[in-house]
Amino acid sequence: MKLNLKDIPKNPGIYFFLNNTGKIIYIGKAKNLWKRVNSYWAKTDVLTEQKQQMLKEITKVQYTIVDNETESLLLEAAQIKKHQPKYNIVLKDDKSWAYLALTNEAFPRLVLKHGRSLKSSDKYFGPYISTLSARTLLQLIHRIVPLRTCKRNLEILPKGKVCLKYHLGLCLGPCEKLITSLEYQKLIDRAISIIKGETKTLKTALENEIKLLSGEKKFEEALSKKNQLQALERLQAKQKIIGSPKLNQDLVNIYLLAKQAVVTVMQVRAGILGDKFNFLVQNKLNLNTQEILEQSLKQFYLKNSDIPPRLISLINLDLKNINLNLQKNIVTKIGKNKQLLNLLYKNAEDYAKKFSQAPELKYLVALQKLLNLKNLPHRIEVYDISNIQGNFSYGSMIVFVDEKIASQEYRLFKIKNIDGPNDVASLKQVLARRQEHLEWPEPDLIILDGGKAQLNTVYPILKPAWQNKVISLAKKEEELFLPASMRGEPGQKHSIKLNKKEPLSLFIQHMRNQAHKFGIKNYRLAHRRAFAHFDARRAKSSSS
Repeated sequence: MKLNLKDIPKNPGIYFFLNNTGKIIYIGKAKNLWKRVNSYWAKTDVLTEQKQQMLKEITKVQYTIVDNETESLLLEAAQIKKHQPKYNIVLKDDKSWAYLALTNEAFPRLVLKHGRSLKSSDKYFGPYISTLSARTLLQLIHRIVPLRTCKRNLEILPKGKVCLKYHLGLCLGPCEKLITSLEYQKLIDRAISIIKGETKTLKTALENEIKLLSGEKKFEEALSKKNQLQALERLQAKQKIIGSPKLNQDLVNIYLLAKQAVVTVMQVRAGILGDKFNFLVQNKLNLNTQEILEQSLKQFYLKNSDIPPRLISLINLDLKNINLNLQKNIVTKIGKNKQLLNLLYKNAEDYAKKFSQAPELKYLVALQKLLNLKNLPHRIEVYDISNIQGNFSYGSMIVFVDEKIASQEYRLFKIKNIDGPNDVASLKQVLARRQEHLEWPEPDLIILDGGKAQLNTVYPILKPAWQNKVISLAKKEEELFLPASMRGEPGQKHSIKLNKKEPLSLFIQHMRNQAHKFGIKNYRLAHRRAFAHFDARRAKSSSS
């Protein structure tokens, strides 16, 4: 079905792709709606197989215009959460998460709430993945800071007699004007400091108040402050300090699976290690690691009021695609943050094994890291040339999908117009012909059987999108040769020698051997057919 895209405006906004049943299957944002939407159909040959499949399902495009990029970012995340389109990255719903909330009323209360009962007028802290930990924190805060817990409407004061909690020192009696709004706000500020982990200043203040009250012989009040101090010290004992009291940051890592990923976020507030969140997300469009992380974090921060200035990761992330309150993305390779990111990876891996039904793709993850690939190489194509002294020359293409043989995808190319045994020229011809088959799925990684000569000959004739995912494998040393565009850091060597006995090396050898086996099988079959034909002609000639 042909879509009319001419009337789409050039304003910023979000767009909706709908299928033939009217169901929203994808939501995106754009600075320029017309340019972004039309880009999907401008160069379909460079899109992944999954995105091409999505385009086939689209029968209608809708859009919403907004004033600026910030609005589009927030609206997109909210609409994805609401509609959960199948081609978007969608986080698990937050109904099971707990929050601490300051109620929007005179003399606010600090209460525990869940995702399903949140009100926009209240101020929220969290989320906390454990309701028990959130409730324990709330109880400790009430022991340290005497906030009111009653549900009386204190808009009009006085409002009845003080309750038992006043006499126990757990409330300062705002219902009878025994504390002013300004004094009560100081209590609120103390509670917020505890929630954020900023307890050092509060501890010093309590110690000073105890000394002052003891000096004035106000022993009952001093005892109340001492109980608050002990509760604060119990809270601090449960917290793991990993940095300075000014350190506020989130760390994020990812574990990739077939068409799925686990994204793990860990919070650090005031130098204290906080909550950890695991999200199992669907990746039906085969997005790269950066895209998965940005889309997941965008939704995470939409429902999270506590946004730190720093985000720590192993790869560069565009903060404009996540949340405009984030100020800095730090990519780390060494030190304490790297150790924490490694810990997150192990947590994500463990979560995947427990909750994901997608196969674990440890070899593909290792290949992506080794070769600096942008995407996980779900589809790998391996090429080999087989012949007898240049005769009966064939090129074989074998395919692995998610680490498994996809024999139905195997293809054979009969070499044309090349004299003699010339594997290099033959590979060049095979790859040139392969690129003409736009109906075949796009490869995520191309492996050539050969060395530097094969790679240098084939590389220039590949379309740009394929040049960053082609390597060659030399048999003798099991050495991988990489083009300059895949070498990552400047000065990195153009080849990688594999340990022949390591699992990843054995997997690569297995793929190469499959290509060689498929090629030999077919050129031998062609050889036998040729001689059978020759013998038949000779027998016919002899009989006549």
